[in-house]
Amino acid sequence: MVDMADQSISGKSLLELMEMEKRSPSISDLVSKAALKLKEMSNADSVAVKDMALEGIKASQSEEFAVNTGKPYIDNRLSGYSAFPDLIAYYNQGFKSCMTLPIASDSRTFGIITLLSKSENLFSEQLSGMLDIIAKLASAQASVKFEREKSLNVAKYFDAAFGNRFPQFLADRKGRLVKANKMGLNLIDRTANEIAGSSIRDFFRISDDELAKLSNGMQIDAADSKGASRRFVISSSIVNEKLMHLLLEDSTDAGIADDRNMLLNSSNDAFLMLDKSARIEWASQSTDRVFGLNSMAVTGRKISEIIANGDDIAAKISNLGDSIYSADIKISVGNDFYTDATLQIYRNANGYSCVLSKDYKKYVEQANRSVKDVIELSSDAVIITDESGYIKSTNKNADKLLRNSSSELNGTNIASLGVEAEDQEKISNSIILAKKSSSLTDIFVNVRPSGSDARIPVSQSIKALTDDAGRTSGYIFISRDLSPKMMIEELKENIERISKDAEKYKEESDLKTQFIYNISHDLKTPITNIKGFSILLLNGEFGQLNDDQKSYTKLIIDELDRLMRLIQQMLDVAKLSSGKVKLDLQQVNFNELKENPSIKAIAEMCEKSGLEFSWVNDYNVPEITADPNRLIQVFVNLIGNALKFTEKGFIRVHVSRKGKNVRVEVQDSGIGISKEDKQKVFKKFYQLQRKGMTMQEKSGTGLGLSIVKGIVKLHYGSVGLKSEVGKGSTFYFTLPVSRKAKEEARKQ
Repeated sequence: MVDMADQSISGKSLLELMEMEKRSPSISDLVSKAALKLKEMSNADSVAVKDMALEGIKASQSEEFAVNTGKPYIDNRLSGYSAFPDLIAYYNQGFKSCMTLPIASDSRTFGIITLLSKSENLFSEQLSGMLDIIAKLASAQASVKFEREKSLNVAKYFDAAFGNRFPQFLADRKGRLVKANKMGLNLIDRTANEIAGSSIRDFFRISDDELAKLSNGMQIDAADSKGASRRFVISSSIVNEKLMHLLLEDSTDAGIADDRNMLLNSSNDAFLMLDKSARIEWASQSTDRVFGLNSMAVTGRKISEIIANGDDIAAKISNLGDSIYSADIKISVGNDFYTDATLQIYRNANGYSCVLSKDYKKYVEQANRSVKDVIELSSDAVIITDESGYIKSTNKNADKLLRNSSSELNGTNIASLGVEAEDQEKISNSIILAKKSSSLTDIFVNVRPSGSDARIPVSQSIKALTDDAGRTSGYIFISRDLSPKMMIEELKENIERISKDAEKYKEESDLKTQFIYNISHDLKTPITNIKGFSILLLNGEFGQLNDDQKSYTKLIIDELDRLMRLIQQMLDVAKLSSGKVKLDLQQVNFNELKENPSIKAIAEMCEKSGLEFSWVNDYNVPEITADPNRLIQVFVNLIGNALKFTEKGFIRVHVSRKGKNVRVEVQDSGIGISKEDKQKVFKKFYQLQRKGMTMQEKSGTGLGLSIVKGIVKLHYGSVGLKSEVGKGSTFYFTLPVSRKAKEEARKQ
């Protein structure tokens, strides 16, 4: 399964991808398996598969676009305005993003896979790139499977061809005979047992250059080695990297046309007969099967019309002598699409004979490239060894795990990577067991990175690799580093421990908060009584006081007021910390708020201190839903704080609208705040130093700005500060215009 955090391929998935073609009985089954694997890796909600081998199956517009461009088509935001009708249909079914991947190779489309998700933007650039590589691997595997099936047909063809009346041989690329049909044995006057070890040169006059031409699938003209007057045209077809098929035609025999047509029509190459102007007079039925070109449709067209850069080819054909011309070409299969092929053409009595063959090596190369891409993309360390366990190649994660480069690891016995003798023995034994059982999983060993004494625990899976003959040719080791897993488990334990400690500290903090709340609440009653009796004393209710007594009594009342304010702040902090503050929400107009008695009182205090005080509401500031009394508390704390640190100049309040919020700024021309203090001013009990000020008032509790922050947060707002030492400060806070929208967003 792909972890969407890193979107890489696990070792298990890598093995499944590499085995997908072998485990699929047909190309259709392979495409279906690829679709399920792509769905699993992308976490898509649904997958749609079209088997293009079935008759009557047509591609939709978006699918045709993907096939024609040869690239995946992605729409991460499906809507009623998507580019193609089929995408709009997906949108109407509730899907919000899709990715269409063609399973195709060359001009042949095997299937089309569409991944669908009910979430937008599922197919990120990284995920899409990974899925595209998997689709290309599936395409290459489908192509290899297709060509393998064609190879089986070729083998059947050879069996059938050996039964006709043309002399035919199977020979290795050096000309040594392997097999001959009855006509071939009659021609060279040998039995099947007698040809073993003999060479084609023993029976025909063939030079080294001519043998090289045969080894390249070309045609030569050769005489009987006995010196007889008979001459033969020998046509060679390459069976595989070791064998070639030789067909001999007596060049004096004019009665072979019908048999030649029968033979050519059963071949898996395409054969064309051209007139002297290089116009196609006849095309074998295999033209359609091999290249998708209708044999009747191409008849009458010039060879240059179906070949890219056909004019150049036509010019070379017109200058062709008695030799055979061979070239790599691209054949047009319609809609500006081309497929690679090899052209062989030679002159005959009536014009030209032409053979078109596909070079299937590129499909194998494509499959190998795709496998290499998948291995490189794997999130695990992948090491490939030979049959003896010596390292042949590694992916980047293996290099990273072992802190070494591929070139330095190559040639090293993989068992030597084990830390202890026990680890090395485990790796060696696993190779022996994998050879017998094909694969092993979950082998736990410790490996040592290069130049280090560290021990890295890994879990290894081992798969034996086999050649065409079924012999073990090497092993693939997929190692998963268990260190991160062990670290995660350790982190989980630490997190659990920290969570328990945090819960314990929270309980202690809650107890302290409750204690402060209870004490502060209990102090309010006696302080209220003391203040009441002090006022009665001052008013002469218990007899007239002299001037000194009145002065002391006023001082007691002032200190009681200050103490009551401190207690109220403590209560507010305790309520905010415990979440006990209940807002009295109303529609608040900032123009009306400006006229509040508490605001007017503090404005008068500013003016008495010689400071210019102003409050400006912009014209577009709307009413908001808030607790007016709590907002007054915020303004009084901010303006009072500015008054405390400003000896001359101004204090300005500015209310404006900023998008979906109302922004309030309280600016002063005071002493400013240092960079270090700015990070602490909103913390509980933190008090700024009044350096450089001539007026030194009694310090407060350091709770005012903490209360401001708590109240603004209850209103789904935020607070901030801009200040520079010696240049004043600006405290600001924002409140949402629509509190309801914020509440709904918070719930989600």
